Order: sequence, then C-alpha cells, then structure tokens
Amino acid sequence: MLVQANAGLRLSARDLYEAGNRLDAAGDWIGAQQKYDQARLIHAGVPGLAPAIKRVQEKLRVAGTKAFNQARQYEANGRTADAVKEYEKAYQWLPADEANREVARTRVDQLKRRD
Repeated sequence: MLVQANAGLRLSARDLYEAGNRLDAAGDWIGAQQKYDQARLIHAGVPGLAPAIKRVQEKLRVAGTKAFNQARQYEANGRTADAVKEYEKAYQWLPADEANREVARTRVDQLKRRD
C-alpha cells in the first residue's frame, strides 16, 4: 500500500508540474509558480521541476524589474494611475528579497493616499 501511495503522490506531482508548464507557456507565471510549488511539496523529485521553478522565478524577476522601471517613468511623467498599476505588478512579481519590491509597495500606498 505504501508503494501505491508513493506512486500516486509522484503522479499527482507530475500532473501539477505539467499544469505549471502549460501556465508558463501561456504567460501565467504566478499560476505556474503555484503549481510548481505544489508539485515540489508533494514530490520534489519530479524530473525537470527544479529548473522549471528557477526559470519561472527568473521570468517573474525580469517582468517585475521591468514593471518597476515603467512605474518610475510613469510617476515622473505625472501618470499616477499608470504608475500605481505598474508598482502593483512589480510588488507581485519581484521576489521577497528584492529591495525594489518593498519600494513598490510603499509607492503604491503613498500614491493612493494622494489621490
């Protein structure tokens, strides 16, 4: 029974990994990351899972940095609503240890208070 249970867990993790791959291909990197994290919790040994996690984290970091820079430009040009949207994206996409993530959250709060 234990062998069957382990096989079932591996299959579930593989299914989540494949769902993550589909989301990644569709550009839903947050969704992909969630599926990959779920798969890792069930069975970290799914072939290709570790590189997939790294790949989607890098895509999110790049997109978050781009959104942060775009927000700065919008803010400098007085386009507050657009800046807020981009700062929110940056906050969502940047990793927790990225300094600009907290800056983005702070700027959203400050800009929303102004309006």
